[in-house]
Amino acid sequence: MTLFFPPPIEDRNKWLRPGLMSSDDVEWYTPPEIRDAVVEALGGRVDVDPCADPMRTFPAFQHFTEGENGLMRRWLGRVYMNPPYGRTISAWTTKLKDELRDGRATEAVALLPARVDTTWWHQLAPPVVCLIRGRLRFSGYEQSAPFPSAAVYFGANRRRFEDAFADLGLLYAALDS
Repeated sequence: MTLFFPPPIEDRNKWLRPGLMSSDDVEWYTPPEIRDAVVEALGGRVDVDPCADPMRTFPAFQHFTEGENGLMRRWLGRVYMNPPYGRTISAWTTKLKDELRDGRATEAVALLPARVDTTWWHQLAPPVVCLIRGRLRFSGYEQSAPFPSAAVYFGANRRRFEDAFADLGLLYAALDS
């Protein structure tokens, strides 16, 4: 009988990044192919990244990091949102809907876990969705995510979104959009 002993604690990050196989890790940084599609879908200009990583790596004119609390700020113009994927995701999707409804956000793309059975997804009711093919390899991770992803679009330039995301997955539009 062969016994398996996990690597020492200090070596585990080399073996498997903690949180990758669970929902414990809420920080999933945007992969380059998604970044490029978002910028194209929003006409080459992203005004606000309300869920920015600490290094503000997404090409937006304004970033709100965790410490700056994007939930408490106004999102003006074209928005890209890749929210924390933990229990607070519904607060972020609600905030996105509010900013769009109130006219502060004029166009938006959000990268989300494709959890179409959840209350927050149904409340968000995205008019256009790209169900991304395969599992994304988020920046900072060596392995692919353990969940499927979707990019959703809100705005008047649906064709531009569809063109930008056509090669990344299946595109769907709500019947009432």
